[in-house]
Amino acid sequence: MTPEPKVSMHGRRDERGAALITALLVSLLMLAAGGALIYTTGMSAANATDATAEAQAYYAAEAGLQSAVTVLRGNVAARAGLGLPVGTKVKNNFRVLNLLTTSNLPTDKATYARLSGWLPYDGNEVASRVPLGNNTFFQLSISDPDDPTRTSLLASATYVPTRLLITSTGYGPKGSLKRMTLMVSPATNIEVPGGVTLRGKTAGGTGTMTFDLGTSNGRGFLTDGSKPVFVTTNAGDETTVTNFAAADDKSKVVYDSPTTGDTATGTAMLPNFLTSPAATEQLITDLKALDTPTDNIKIVEGDYNTTKSDTGGILLVTGTLTMGGNNNFTGIILVLGEGKVVWKGQGDVTGAMFVVKYDRTKLLEFDAPTFDVSGAGSSTITYSGSAAQNALTSLGFRVAGMVEQ
Repeated sequence: MTPEPKVSMHGRRDERGAALITALLVSLLMLAAGGALIYTTGMSAANATDATAEAQAYYAAEAGLQSAVTVLRGNVAARAGLGLPVGTKVKNNFRVLNLLTTSNLPTDKATYARLSGWLPYDGNEVASRVPLGNNTFFQLSISDPDDPTRTSLLASATYVPTRLLITSTGYGPKGSLKRMTLMVSPATNIEVPGGVTLRGKTAGGTGTMTFDLGTSNGRGFLTDGSKPVFVTTNAGDETTVTNFAAADDKSKVVYDSPTTGDTATGTAMLPNFLTSPAATEQLITDLKALDTPTDNIKIVEGDYNTTKSDTGGILLVTGTLTMGGNNNFTGIILVLGEGKVVWKGQGDVTGAMFVVKYDRTKLLEFDAPTFDVSGAGSSTITYSGSAAQNALTSLGFRVAGMVEQ
């Protein structure tokens, strides 16, 4: 019989409880790992919730911009109490949107334009917002970067902003907030220095400017006071215009003051599209791109005689323009290319006119224009900044830029 070996416990008494300690250490590690997993999962859920709230605020701000654009496009009727007839719609009218009396309700406490007269704000206090549902809102602010304090807007009934800043603040759940700013301007920009701008010939151009206003009773060349009636681009042409207006035998013609401006002497500006024949051609191209059956542009390639149907907007003629038909026109008339205007019969023009002559096949130099209204009878040409700007804004608008803040 083989005796069983004896296990000696001598020297191993210090190892008693090691398994328990090991189990506790492993459990502690597993608890830490589980806790980290739970924490990470919780943070991910919180981040996802915050990201969703931020996204909701972003889309609320975007909805605010879209709502302002919808008003600007004339697709929203004025609310009751605005001061405009109920149901009034404005299309591309920058002045209406920026003027407090036509942008906000009279009960609105805000000191800035925000379209409370057009959009359903939830109250009349400054803090009121337009609700979108699901605890999201937006609030608008409209301003003119060229007239931020509205000084010009309030001082003149004819001032029309040439661009607008539309800022939309979007509000989402959990205090999330996003702000977006959109700049809009007319679809095309035609700088207007005065009533009738006569682009003089450049160094290599040909001819001498023909300028005849006639002596008929009742003819007037007027201005709203902000800019001159006639604008020339060189001193010689300005002298011609001034001498004609001052001549004794022209005393039956009525003039406002100032009578002339000259881009050469710095008393008037030179529009960008008149810096070169190529720039003028680019304007023609741009206007053709905007020309649709429902717009406010009329483009005639070649000679044209006006009729009573020509009442306003933008009229572009590349040949000789003969004014007649006893019609009144409000807006901008562009005679580009042939650069010749002949006026027969009665009628008034309110806004601005440009007479520019150059060879459209060569685009090298400007030649001397012709402005002959000696047969116009009883008629007036009145520079009106608001009429010119309204003609431009009626073409629609373009987004000049957008930023997210």
